[in-house]
Order: sequence, then C-alpha cells, then structure tokens
Amino acid sequence: MEGCSIGDMTAIAVKMAQLGLGDEYWEDVDRYVRNCLIEDQRTRPDQLKTLCRKLEESGQAKEVPVEYTHLTDRFAERMVGSWSLHFLPNDLFGSTYFVTCCTGNCSRALYYAWNSILDYTDGVLKVNLLLNRASPWADVDSYIPYIGRVDIKVKKPCKSVKIRMNNWIEKEKISCTVNSKGANLSWDGNYLVIGKVKPGRTITIAFPIHERTEQLESFGYQYIAVFKGNDCVDLSPEGRYYPLFQRDQYRYNQPRFIKV
Repeated sequence: MEGCSIGDMTAIAVKMAQLGLGDEYWEDVDRYVRNCLIEDQRTRPDQLKTLCRKLEESGQAKEVPVEYTHLTDRFAERMVGSWSLHFLPNDLFGSTYFVTCCTGNCSRALYYAWNSILDYTDGVLKVNLLLNRASPWADVDSYIPYIGRVDIKVKKPCKSVKIRMNNWIEKEKISCTVNSKGANLSWDGNYLVIGKVKPGRTITIAFPIHERTEQLESFGYQYIAVFKGNDCVDLSPEGRYYPLFQRDQYRYNQPRFIKV
C-alpha cells in the first residue's frame, strides 16, 4: 500500500461529506483514520530502528559511502511524525524507498479529519465523528474503542445538538443523558438529535461495543482481522518487520488516561 493513497481517499471522503453528498462518507473517514492512516505514521524512533536491525540481520542492508544528498545523523529520530511510503496491511515496512509526498498528503488528511470532527454554525452543534477533539464550542471525549461511551462538554449556547452514530452502533440500545438526566431524543438520518443545550452541560451517550472477526483479502494477501467498533484491534498473520495493529490495550474494556 502507499501512504498517499490512504491520505487521498481520506481527504476525498471528507470533502464529499462536507459537500452534502451523503453522511455515509463520515463512516469511511472514521474507518480510514482509526486504522491505516494512523497506523502508517511513524510515531517512535524504535520503529525505524527495529526495521533497520531486521534488514541487517536478514542481509538486506549493506554499508555504502554517504553521499552529499543523504542523511544519516539521528535518522530514526528525524523520521518521527512521517508516514511510510510503502507498507503492507500488517507491516509498517514495504520497501527502503523513502519520499516526502506521503507525509504531505497524510498530514493534510489527518488535519481534514480532525477539523471536521465537529461543526458549530448558527447555534447548531454538529458532531460528525466520534473522535477526541477540543474546540471553542464543545469538547468531545470519546472512549471508543475501549468502551461504548462519548462525552460532549458544551461550551457555547446550542439551540440544537446533532451527533452522528456509526453504522455499527445499535440505535435501539443507545442511552443519552444531559448532566446525568435523561434527554428527549429524535433522529435525522444517522444523526441523534438533542434539543437546546446550555453551556456547561455534559451530554453522555452510551451504547454496547463488541468484537467481531472478519476474513479480509488484499491483492492476494489474506488476513484475519478483529474489529472493535470500527477499530482493528488485531490482525494476523503478523508482519515480518514491524507488525501493525498491535492493539491489545483496546480489548480490555478499560480506558487509559493522560493528563494534558
């Protein structure tokens, strides 16, 4: 796979949804972002160090003179934040070719997704993606995929709040409270509609979340994937160099926290 392809299809899906061509594109964005877009990003120096070590052990790496256009100083650390050009669904490594186009496309796509998590227009708060986001209008605290829960802390007056529920969420099993009190709900397509909400109130939505197993095939490669919601939490067989989707922490139903 190529990082640019993941970035491009994420950006296109965001634009299609924003143009009003169907809220199903938000489902695509949610799946892309939670899986390949963030898994393809190099977030720690040890990822590249592990790749290089395994390439050396397998005899695929050799020493050559450093050319004036090459960089070797603290290479692994400098690559943190970049995206892989070539990778497999289960492996961060696909080839030794590094290029900057994927980092440009994927970082832009990640911004598009983050920016479109919610929208506040004419007093209407619209939450399109159940992902974490702080904003001047509301803060979205998502516990997915640990547990099925999302808290929305309203910070501006809202004459209406609309929250898109993912396709895997069972609508009839959703519970919703505003400041721990039951809320009157209605639906606008896949959007859960809550009436007027004042600043300082917290909307809490809860629903069941389960694991499911799917058999996938990509260009002749076959995989067994375990999904929890839209998140792939395990993928087998594992990759040879740096396996992706090593996400056991999501399977214990216990959210982890960090102070920010």
